[in-house]
Amino acid sequence: MKNVNLSDADLTAYSGEHLLYELQYFRFTARELTQQTKASPMVSVLLESFGIHLRNLIDFFYTPSGKEREDDVIASDFCPGWSETISSTLEVAKVRANKEISHLTLDRKSDSDKGKPWDVAGLFKEVSDVAKTFASKASPTKLSPTIPNWLKMYHNDIMIVPGVMIATNTTSTMTTGAASLYQTVKPQP
Repeated sequence: MKNVNLSDADLTAYSGEHLLYELQYFRFTARELTQQTKASPMVSVLLESFGIHLRNLIDFFYTPSGKEREDDVIASDFCPGWSETISSTLEVAKVRANKEISHLTLDRKSDSDKGKPWDVAGLFKEVSDVAKTFASKASPTKLSPTIPNWLKMYHNDIMIVPGVMIATNTTSTMTTGAASLYQTVKPQP
């Protein structure tokens, strides 16, 4: 349970720095992963970073008020009454990020495991959708205006990710392919 109460100004500053950073690097790593065409150490680095930002955003958007750690900042701090139910896809991804990226455990998937590929585009879309919903409902006195503005800039991102790529690192099997397409469309005024 949280023991820290932040003012609206504190939340605005926090979201403009830290939440924006998580969203930006989540998007950046997803985009970079869709452009990879062969296994490499960089694929592992990008996928591990994607998993960490994914996990951070899942915790932010899906931790119920009253269940956070004492120093956590969560979506309901900005949007009283915020309560989203985590999908099974995101729940599995969060556990995987915990087990396969942040810890050495027996729960890491081997290269031969059919469940090993990460659906980067699907996870990106699901988190992006909840981020947009959050930004539309959050208190404008608490959420930095840079968050909804930044999300609007990228609302038309298209990520098509066919094929499968396998690298040797335990975490670096992902869904991607040489025919990946990434296009940014300028937002409408």
